[in-house]
Amino acid sequence: MKPLLTIGLLACLLLLHGCGGGELTTSSSVQDDEQSQDSSDDSSSDDSGSTDDSSTDDSSDESDESSSVSYSLLDNAEHGLASDYSWDATDELTITLSGDSATTSASSGVTISGSTVTIQAAGTYRVSGSLDDGQLIVDSSGLVRLVLDGVDITDSTGPALYVAGADKTVIWLADGSDNRLTDGSEREDEDLNAALYSADDLSIAGTGSLSVSANYADGITSKDGLIIAGGDIQVDAVDDGIRGKDYLIVQDGTLQITASGDGLKSDEDEDSALGYVAIEDGTLIVDAQADGIQAETQLEIYGGTLNITTAGGSYASISDDDSAKGLKADGLIYVAGDASVTLDVAEDGLNCNDTIVLKGGELSIAAGDDGVHGDLNVEIDDGILAISRSVEGIEGEVITLNGGQQSVVASDDGVNVSAADDSSRSDSERLLTINDGYLLVQASGDGLDANGGIVINGGTVIVYGPASGEDLALDADLGIWVNGGTLIATGASNNMLTAPEEDSEQVSLLVQLSSSQSASRLFHLEDGDGNNLLSVAPWQGYQSVLFSSPDLAQGQTLSAYLGGSDSGTLADGVYSGGSYSGGQRYGSTTLSAQSNTLSSGGR
Repeated sequence: MKPLLTIGLLACLLLLHGCGGGELTTSSSVQDDEQSQDSSDDSSSDDSGSTDDSSTDDSSDESDESSSVSYSLLDNAEHGLASDYSWDATDELTITLSGDSATTSASSGVTISGSTVTIQAAGTYRVSGSLDDGQLIVDSSGLVRLVLDGVDITDSTGPALYVAGADKTVIWLADGSDNRLTDGSEREDEDLNAALYSADDLSIAGTGSLSVSANYADGITSKDGLIIAGGDIQVDAVDDGIRGKDYLIVQDGTLQITASGDGLKSDEDEDSALGYVAIEDGTLIVDAQADGIQAETQLEIYGGTLNITTAGGSYASISDDDSAKGLKADGLIYVAGDASVTLDVAEDGLNCNDTIVLKGGELSIAAGDDGVHGDLNVEIDDGILAISRSVEGIEGEVITLNGGQQSVVASDDGVNVSAADDSSRSDSERLLTINDGYLLVQASGDGLDANGGIVINGGTVIVYGPASGEDLALDADLGIWVNGGTLIATGASNNMLTAPEEDSEQVSLLVQLSSSQSASRLFHLEDGDGNNLLSVAPWQGYQSVLFSSPDLAQGQTLSAYLGGSDSGTLADGVYSGGSYSGGQRYGSTTLSAQSNTLSSGGR
């Protein structure tokens, strides 16, 4: 079990990235400290001891330790106990549905009125059979377990399964069972707006299947908390797919959701400690016309496989009033662990009004707008981020890259540091800082663009700027400082690439060519001893090349070549481990400063 981040972490991130009037920090000696999260290694609750047939495992864990107790924002520590999913089969009561009537083995606590079955006492009930136009209601105190074992319920004017009240309700999907819940397009009570509707805490677990067809609004809704711990769940909804108003936690299972609204969401907006979504594990396949996953406060993903499409995908057109983002939250988006997230979305891939933190996982994003957009902060510490389509790739007011692998294809800016609406930060606080990792950008607008400054302290940065136009491969209003790492950037013309500042800690060379070169034409740099420093075949046309590396030092003489071939291994346009031959010498220069330029006059 992974702990949900507290609101305090969000405040720490804001403090870390600066909310007030600091000065631009360009030295590598002062870098953003990497945030760490203390995570429990507990897995989601062990259902192996759960009893779904006549054999009872007395060794199963029935302690009071909640499987979700480590979620620090959980308002009800009794929700999701391991003991909720374990019981003695001899204590089960049966309810058998028969078209327009039902029977039960319970001597009390269950009332049957035609095709309406109401459970009014705590206990474990194994339910089977079908209701053609009826309803199963839970209205009790205590814990009610519903073991669905081949249930098919249709209600034309209300929820097929309605939890009107209970301390908590567990729906267990019996092994090998297929269960169906269907509502109609009309309502006697408009507040009961889901095919499976709970007014209190609800958990769904087990290994069977549940198919929910929602024709009025939502598929599955809990007005309190909702935990999904297992099962094969399919939801087809005319509005939202699955909603936990206070919180939604997915611990395991397979969820296939088709929704005309949001796929999954939590929308409590009056309590800042609620309104969150957490994904621990499982497989989620979401096809939503609105947002894929939407959290009012925080959205956290620690594992699982997520495949999300919104509004027809990244090539679709939507109106200005629509929202079709992949992952959306107001306060924080946090991705860690071994999560695998694939997004094909009509708007932003990740969108947060505050802070996005990526500490692991693998994200593949095709977006009709921004790939990753955090209004205030974007921090990437680890993992793989591959943005194959976007308008702007990564955007935020402060962007910090501490590790991982990022690749960006953008029709506008690749990485963009820009002012958030109503921001109190000054330009000196709007900063792109690259401390480590691997960043590859192919942009039709600016490759790296900052309203403030760009500071590169380490890692590998490769930027293929636009082949034409007025955008720059590197563009920073306050300057660019290269203090470490490897930087390769190519731009369209001689004035389309900003050179690093002279007080950078690492030497750089900007080569300005006399004419434009076609994409993939080799550019080569070597030192006076013939050592290969750089062989690059840019992905877009270019007329300028900027290179910085720890291998460069003042006093070196470098020669530049065009064309020819390299026998090395090609990766992302850069050759390594080979020898260069056959090119045309363009010119040479001796590095006499921290920031150097070679133009046609340097031949």
